[in-house]
Amino acid sequence: MMEKEKIEELLREARSRIYVDEKLKVRLRKSLLKKRKPIWKIPAIYAAIAAAFLFTFIFNNYQGKYVEAEELMIANAISFFDIGSGEVTASSHHKGNLYLSIRNQGIFLYTKNGLTKLTDSTADSMSFNSKGDKLLFSEDGEIAQLLLKTGVQKRILKGSSAVRYHQPIWKNSDEIYVTKETQHQKQIILLSLKTKKEKVITDGSAPAMLTHESQLVFERNGNIIMKDMKDGQEKILDKGRDPSISKDGRYISYIKEENRIEDVWIIDADLKTKKKVTANFLLENKKQGLYHYSSPFWDSEKNQLYLLKKRNLEETETVQLMKIELGKEQLTAKATVERFLQALIVRDDDYAKSLMKNPPEFLTYSNPHFIGYQVLHSEEKENHVVVQAEVYRADTARPYYSVSQYEFKLIKGENGYIIRRATELNIKEMTALDLENLELISMELNHNEMAPPNSEKTKESLFSVHDIPKTYIKNKNIRLGSLTWNQKKDQVIFSVQEMRDETNPSTDKTNFSAVTLWTYDRNNKNVTFLDRIDSLNNQKNTVIDGMTISPDGKYLAVDISIESQLDEHYVLIYDLAKKKLVTQLDETYSLFWQGEHFVIQKKNNYQSMLYYYNPKTNENTF
Repeated sequence: MMEKEKIEELLREARSRIYVDEKLKVRLRKSLLKKRKPIWKIPAIYAAIAAAFLFTFIFNNYQGKYVEAEELMIANAISFFDIGSGEVTASSHHKGNLYLSIRNQGIFLYTKNGLTKLTDSTADSMSFNSKGDKLLFSEDGEIAQLLLKTGVQKRILKGSSAVRYHQPIWKNSDEIYVTKETQHQKQIILLSLKTKKEKVITDGSAPAMLTHESQLVFERNGNIIMKDMKDGQEKILDKGRDPSISKDGRYISYIKEENRIEDVWIIDADLKTKKKVTANFLLENKKQGLYHYSSPFWDSEKNQLYLLKKRNLEETETVQLMKIELGKEQLTAKATVERFLQALIVRDDDYAKSLMKNPPEFLTYSNPHFIGYQVLHSEEKENHVVVQAEVYRADTARPYYSVSQYEFKLIKGENGYIIRRATELNIKEMTALDLENLELISMELNHNEMAPPNSEKTKESLFSVHDIPKTYIKNKNIRLGSLTWNQKKDQVIFSVQEMRDETNPSTDKTNFSAVTLWTYDRNNKNVTFLDRIDSLNNQKNTVIDGMTISPDGKYLAVDISIESQLDEHYVLIYDLAKKKLVTQLDETYSLFWQGEHFVIQKKNNYQSMLYYYNPKTNENTF
């Protein structure tokens, strides 16, 4: 009896934790509505049922993590990597590492330190083995393999003028699938690495392997096709090209064109649902979309999709690498506003427009430009949500900083919340039009058409550049530069730009530009010295480009460049409490603070990528 009670208690505990599929539950109930003999009095059956329940709990606990493609929500979709030098011919991702092939330059590993060349070869497709120590790639119609640990490279399959090989992928450690192209046809072959024997699998190209299901996905005549390698049956999944399979085998991504606009789609591997995950726009000429997409591929550990995109309006070969983060949870209205404002800061207008109901033609301008934000309040109404946020703008190298309060009205859309209206309620501007005298201008923006605009406007004079102690200033030719405002302490952090005297001979070693940093306390009117920046990396003639402060007011980021040398750009991070320089980031530009992390843009050889920098640990990740 005691054994029976323990088993029943175990069953109740297990049942309370089991993920319940209600549709399956109904079907099972119908199928079990038949007379049957009672079996619950047999102790052995109790044990068997307990084991079954525990197995079901473990299985369903794992299965519960899976959602269908149509249920996946776009948590973020932002262009984080600009390739401005050369054409990216192939890209891949494995265990947190990003790999790129740039035409006529080589194959590179991209880390937090920038690009590291692995080989001089240029790949048109890349594939990793399961261990991640072997890189398979195609180049000029031939197949090669690169051992990442040793750097040893060898040719696996040689092409010719009549036969070319492309798009290799691993089937296992001994076999690979390859696209074989002749003048008249494209075929997918299975190649034995040991014997070099070829076996024709099917007509088509761009193979991708569902390893656990023995399914081959590929492209043929503009269709995405799935072939069962056991029985040879084929299914057309959809129109499209460039198929790619997520590492867990759950989803297939591809590019499909509809009404002259191409977008990236994902479909379940079991073909139940599909969903569009990009938001392309039709150009005014009505002939094509704004973007051309290519080469989607998946993160090796997360549901993150990478792809290359290029503006069709541009004649240059500048390409952006876009990362789409997919999640099970729908973005809240607050998170939607945050994503929108982040997109404005990095000037990804197209992603920002995709979050709006009726977006304007232009969202961002060069100056003043967005540098930060803080969400203040979110409130649910009957049929919409209202989110209030502060938005911060600045002007490059000039004494301008503004704090605007916005009200966003959001409604539920097909893929989550969408911004229906954004209204600026008030604005506070710190500016020195003459570059010498700083004043604070506050305006309550009146949106009543019957009232005069900006009817509530006040001005407050703060200080003049001539009031600043000259102890740390070495040049007479000075003006106010970039500034920011720590509202929690009501403290203005500003810069003074010292400029070279153009009338002095260039041989005068004391004649160079420099920057000093200061704080101004609005309560006691005190000005305090923070730092002087004469040179960086032995390069003189420093120029202030901008500054931004962390939301908690602890850290200050200062953008400095070297006069007449556009490629010499730095970000200095200061601990304001200690009045101490934390680090100097070379070849870097400030973007925005996201909590305690600082989003920066690092440039290297005309390529740029977004990173997250943590001033507490002095580390950056991407």
